[in-house]
Amino acid sequence: PCQGQRVADEVARLEKLHGELNEPEEKLQAILQRKQTAVSQEDFLLAKEIQEEEREARESLAEPATELASLKSSAQSLAKEYCYDLPPSHYGLPSPDVRDWYTHHLKLMSQRLQTYRPSGEKVLGDLTQPCALTGLAVRMRYRIKVQARLRGSALMHAILIVRDWMHYGFFATFSLQDMLDRKRASMVAKGLSPSDVEVCNAVLDSSFKSNKGVTELAQNLGEAGIGYATETTALYGALSLAVLVLYVAAQCCRAMVAKLKSRDRKS
Repeated sequence: PCQGQRVADEVARLEKLHGELNEPEEKLQAILQRKQTAVSQEDFLLAKEIQEEEREARESLAEPATELASLKSSAQSLAKEYCYDLPPSHYGLPSPDVRDWYTHHLKLMSQRLQTYRPSGEKVLGDLTQPCALTGLAVRMRYRIKVQARLRGSALMHAILIVRDWMHYGFFATFSLQDMLDRKRASMVAKGLSPSDVEVCNAVLDSSFKSNKGVTELAQNLGEAGIGYATETTALYGALSLAVLVLYVAAQCCRAMVAKLKSRDRKS
């Protein structure tokens, strides 16, 4: 299940607990230092009195420390399952509206995940490494992309799948490793020698960006008043025309081949 808000709430509680624990932890360290000094000076009576202070300080830390450990475990678990809460929406949208939905949700994804860059290093365990957060972003972007395409026409969805094959290759998986390999190759082609962390951060940054050219095209179509019915009719019309042209071309080739064979028999 999508539990993005729970993750954010628990991160905030964790950071608050960290702040609350700083003072008693510093106090405990000071007590331990005094105890060590007393023992080194062989003042064992003072060391025994300080030991009682140490016990009380540790007890005062026990409860918040237990809560902190529990919250950290919960936040780590939730972060692994983190997904974006995609709200229900009308289907059968024209491309401009689908693009608006897509870019809007990419922006929301960016706002949520960017907050984990500073916080995640402190409290999210497995998200300490940049690639863990990058993997989360790659999965979320792919899900948003598919959900956006399902809101348009089935034919447009099929066209976009073919476009992905042509642009990324038929066997592109859009997995984290696939995206890292592509980004590294792109950076190397530009004369760079990126480290693993730099490649991860580059993929993370690009996960929040949409293709400006496609966005501008969708906006122009929207300004022209192209609706779902018009767009779908035009797409199926273009597809039908393409099929008709191919059929006529095939029939012409067939007739030419038959004519050539007839000439050969006569000769």
